[in-house]
Amino acid sequence: MTMDELVGNVDAFPVLARRDYFNHAGVSPMPRAVTDAVRGFLQHFEEDAFVGFDFAGPMDKLRNAAAGIIKASADDIAIVSHTSDAISLVALGLDLKPGDRVVINDGEYPANVYPWTEACNRAEATLVSVPETTTDTGEVIVREEDLLGACDDPRTKILAVSHVQWGTGQRMDIERLGAFCRERGILFSVDAIQSFGVVPIDVDKANIDFLQAGGHKWMLGTMGAGVLYVRREKIELLHPAAVGWGSVVNPFAWEEIDYTLRPTAHRYETGSPAFAPIIAVGTGLSMLHELGIEAIHDRVTSLGDRFAAGIVEAGCTIVSPRGSTEQKSGSVCFTPPGDAEAAKSLYETLSKEHATELASRCGRVRFAPHFYNTEEQVDRAVERVVTTLR
Repeated sequence: MTMDELVGNVDAFPVLARRDYFNHAGVSPMPRAVTDAVRGFLQHFEEDAFVGFDFAGPMDKLRNAAAGIIKASADDIAIVSHTSDAISLVALGLDLKPGDRVVINDGEYPANVYPWTEACNRAEATLVSVPETTTDTGEVIVREEDLLGACDDPRTKILAVSHVQWGTGQRMDIERLGAFCRERGILFSVDAIQSFGVVPIDVDKANIDFLQAGGHKWMLGTMGAGVLYVRREKIELLHPAAVGWGSVVNPFAWEEIDYTLRPTAHRYETGSPAFAPIIAVGTGLSMLHELGIEAIHDRVTSLGDRFAAGIVEAGCTIVSPRGSTEQKSGSVCFTPPGDAEAAKSLYETLSKEHATELASRCGRVRFAPHFYNTEEQVDRAVERVVTTLR
């Protein structure tokens, strides 16, 4: 189906019949195509177990779709359980030394903090966290100049940032950050769970060495499967933090053990795959890849602009940078008049009384539509925000 055929299509997205759902930066409802694919897998195993099952197909489908979206090779994609798993594989797989510096920022979701904290603790390395700043217009950002300043030290080993910040919706200029890192021999790691499937990514243009994302947000999949991208020339720098039969070239060499790691990112896949989540995420990503991420981004940012313009008139402050297309993510984070409790109260009222699902994050409210949401839904959400705040 085309995007026009999918927008507002209740058959394709059954959630449309139940609620106005705008929390795709949290957990996405699954399209019917995704649940049908999972049902087919479950029915096969109910009736025949593994007999006649195509074990390679679902994994290839997920890797190929993910690679296409970020303009990589499928050989550079490892299938993981979730974002935390992927970040931990990177943080604990690098050979950090005492005195090395790892640069992050204060706005990061804990999944992009704790693995680096553990890695630095083990290696006696230094974790440097750059603070957020509030601009004169109320936007909350991490200044890229501050990140680059923190990295400008010969001891800096890696910069680890989220492409889009979970609590503010700030979209980082990863091409600028990546160019800086490449020029200075600094590794560059990107947590892309808040952008993968809704914001265009080109791993080569951005000089990304490692990228991680889980499948239950913008990918329209479910929890339990995600992806790790590893740049080919950096693979020998990243030791597998865990290994299994799936990590080696000859996984079924039972009579004569052959511990030769796969030469691709597939070496970070350890054992029996979680096929139901893999099928879900692979199906969702394939849909997004076919529609085109650029077109999806244009539609989602248009819906975000429509929402932002409406709630500003109600006295809300937009926290997310929205000045240009390059700054916009899929999320619009805002604060209503009042304190953090006002934000929580607004979220709860919209959810419980109006079947309108946003998210409450960091004392703010986050609006995150996907391409299939309609303008009418957005207008209803604006009206409900305005009415609730009166």
